[in-house]
Order: sequence, then structure tokens, then C-alpha cells
Amino acid sequence: MKPVFIICLTIFLSTGFLQAKEIVPQVKEEIELMSALARLAGYEEFRPDTGGSYTNDIDSYLKKYRLHKAVEMMKNFRNTHKIEADDVMTLALQFECLGDHIVKLDTENNHSIPLNDKETSAFLDALNDFYRQSDFRKFFDQHSDVYANGILSFYNSVVSHIDPSWYSRFYGTQPNKDLHIVIGFASGGNYYRATRTRQGGPEEIFSIMYYAVDNNGRPLYDKSAVGTITEELCLSFIDIENNDVKTTLEKACENVHRYTREKPIAAVTDKSIMEESLAYASAIYYLIDNGSSKKSIRKAVDEGIERGFSWTPELIKRIYYYTENRKEFPTFASFYPEIIEFFKDYTANLGKTILKVLR
Repeated sequence: MKPVFIICLTIFLSTGFLQAKEIVPQVKEEIELMSALARLAGYEEFRPDTGGSYTNDIDSYLKKYRLHKAVEMMKNFRNTHKIEADDVMTLALQFECLGDHIVKLDTENNHSIPLNDKETSAFLDALNDFYRQSDFRKFFDQHSDVYANGILSFYNSVVSHIDPSWYSRFYGTQPNKDLHIVIGFASGGNYYRATRTRQGGPEEIFSIMYYAVDNNGRPLYDKSAVGTITEELCLSFIDIENNDVKTTLEKACENVHRYTREKPIAAVTDKSIMEESLAYASAIYYLIDNGSSKKSIRKAVDEGIERGFSWTPELIKRIYYYTENRKEFPTFASFYPEIIEFFKDYTANLGKTILKVLR
């Protein structure tokens, strides 16, 4: 049986009328395996020794496999397909480790990295050989105490500061996507988001949190990560699937994107830009509604603008209108027409401002 290391403490998204939805911080063997492989392949994002003795153990345990075919293929993928660190996580989620072998999951192509079927099959063969030769499951099992301690620290320092009932109250619905909070113990101290949709299942969001320790080996987590988790929780509730709404919002986003194309927006489609933008603004409203300091709220707004969401301050004002008129808007989805009007007005005003400058 595949071991699963999770924390027994859980949080629930619930209200009196909605079914509880638990969120459990966890570690995934597939994430650890692919992170270690990327480290061996020289991916700079995975090279920092932030994990202390854990990353040292990876180096000493796996150093004899640096020339393995799976490692060489990872190097080639970076050169031929421009594979980034986020893609490493997405690739990891296409597979499942079963102890003595690895299988490819049946996932939709739009959430996978740009490998063709032949490349994926060849890599799976090489990955299985690496997995067996290195006996990676043994390494994974031997570090169960590291995983348990890191997860407990993350819960106490981050999860325990989140109000779990707020999200269902705010959105008026259950989440549309399955959210998984994963600690990436070999992630190089970086945070990643990856998504996956298995055939016949809902979209899954994997929020892969960093792992770093101090000089005494104690995990370094603090409440600053609450904002990140809050954004991921908000994103799990937002899913623009109504065709009329989606078409109109995508058109509005296309107009906005003309003026912000040079901004560092991580989302790559109009739909994902809209969903991520709405989630980010909602997460800031969570900070406001839960008494965060003005300094931390201002910092969050500034970071949103830096990410390319230049409309964040105005969108938060519109969210205030939503919260003050819940009888008219019982769910966030029912507020989408107002969101559409907001983006229409925003782009129209932005266009007028630019024309004035050009005169």
C-alpha cells in the first residue's frame, strides 16, 4: 500500500447548509521524485539547499544516478521544450508511484506539458527504471518523520490562522475545484501552482508550498503564507463555465490584456487570467474582512498590480458592493454580470485616458 503522510488536524469549508470540505496538508511522492530528478538534472530552481539535511540526503542517496537516462531526458526537455519549474510539477502530477512501478494517469491534455505521446511513453519507461534502481520508495519511507514534522509546522504556523468557514459564506456555494495543499520538500524553497484534470473528474489545483529550515533544522513557516493559501482557496470556488458569461468576460479580458501585455501575468489564457484576478481580489478582501493590518493589505494590493492585475484596487471596491448586497447577489456567480460591467467600464476608461495622452 502506498504510504500517505498527512496531518490529522484538518480544516473544513462549511456553513450550516453546505457540506464540509476538508483540506489536509500532505506530501506527495510524485512531487518529491520529480523535484529530486530536476535537482539531479541541474534545474536551478531546485538547486538551493533550503531543505537542510533533507536535500543533503537527496544528493548523497541519488548521486550515483546523475547519468541515468531519466536525468538526461530531463535535461533535454529543458532545452527542447523550454520546460520550466512549474512544468516539472505538472509533469509529476501526470504519474502515480505505486511502490514497485509508476503508472501514467488518464489526464486531459490541456493540463500537461508539451510532450508528445512518444516522448511521454519513453520518459515513463526511463522514470520507472530510475524509480526501481534507486529504490526511491525506500528513500521516501525513510523520511516520513521529516514530512510529518514539516506538515505539522505548516499547520500550526499557517493553516491554523485561516478561518475555514469564511469561503463558503462569501461565495455562497461549495468549491468548484478540488484543492490540494502539498508541501514540496525538495522544491528549492519555491512555491508552485499546478493543475490537473483526470478524465471524468473535476479540475484539481495543487498548491505546492515551499519547505525551508533554519540552522537548527526547524521548518521556517509564518503567517505570511496565509495570503497564498487564501488565494488558492478562493480560486477553488471560481469557475467561469457559463458560456455567455465566459465569452463576455474573455472579450473584456482581451481588451484589458491589450494594455497590460507586458505585465508579468502568470495565467496564460483569458479565462485563467479572469479567474486568477477574481481570486486574488477576493483573497485581499478576506484579509480586510479578517482584520489584517493596513500594511499587509497594501502590500497585497501592490503585489497584485505587479503581477499585472492593475485593476485590483477598483475590483476590490466592486467586491465591497457584492458583500453589501447579498440579498440581490446570493452567490458570487450571480454577481458575474456586475463583474462584466466592471471590466467593460475599466477598459473603456483606460482607452479614453490613453487617447487623451496621445492627443
